Amino acid sequence: MTQPRQQIDFLGIGAHGAGSTWLWHWLSRHPEIGFLKPSGGRGIKGKEAHYWNRFPDKPLDWYLEQFDWSKRVVGEITPAYARLEPAMIEAVHDLFPNLQILFMIRDPIARTWSDTRKRIRKVRWGQSRVDADWMIEQAARPKVAVRNDYVGTVQRWQAVFGRGRVHVFLFPDMGERPRELLRRSCEILGVDQGFFEDLGETELAGKVNIGLDTACPRAFSDWIGAQPYGSWAEQVEAINRLGALALPLQGSRQPLSAATLEHAGGA
Repeated sequence: MTQPRQQIDFLGIGAHGAGSTWLWHWLSRHPEIGFLKPSGGRGIKGKEAHYWNRFPDKPLDWYLEQFDWSKRVVGEITPAYARLEPAMIEAVHDLFPNLQILFMIRDPIARTWSDTRKRIRKVRWGQSRVDADWMIEQAARPKVAVRNDYVGTVQRWQAVFGRGRVHVFLFPDMGERPRELLRRSCEILGVDQGFFEDLGETELAGKVNIGLDTACPRAFSDWIGAQPYGSWAEQVEAINRLGALALPLQGSRQPLSAATLEHAGGA
């Protein structure tokens, strides 16, 4: 049986490997913000419902019953929603026209490497081979290119929800100014912005859902460096022109050299 309240307030739409789990980790601690019930959802429990990309034919009640309705503001974060087609975004809007859309993005090269390392962690045991060729096969999947087209994602969601409801955060800000990022998220969601004030910047900037710490093969770094993902800086500037950046630009947003991946660990 569905709760009397029928409207969720926000969706996080990714990007995969760009800090969405970090955002959920902290926002879920806010006393006014509710996500899925601890047992609810797919993927990361409590965070990802995957309703709109995997189960749109299930009854709406099935979706709504997964939420913690005891909180004033309710939503979920499923990175796969960044890849939704316009018709499905329209379906979301038809039911929840007042949603705030949160979207975290990262240098496409770093995001793809992070995504690949997480896939290695999932399949390594029982996988016959995990080498550079296998990594390239994973990163060459068509959906990876779609995940890296941040401008296209913003345009699809803005076309339906409007400019004022799509809010893009940059991955570097998670480490450089995490409190400001969380404060702005709270402002967007209409909850107490001061909740995170007593926590240290170092604690807030800590990594969450870290990928497997493994070396990047030279063949993979050469391959990924040749992909037409578009410059990180150019994508950020384009999104800024679309009026979607949630925070004013500052800090590092220079493209990552693919050669850097050979020495990279991290998130």
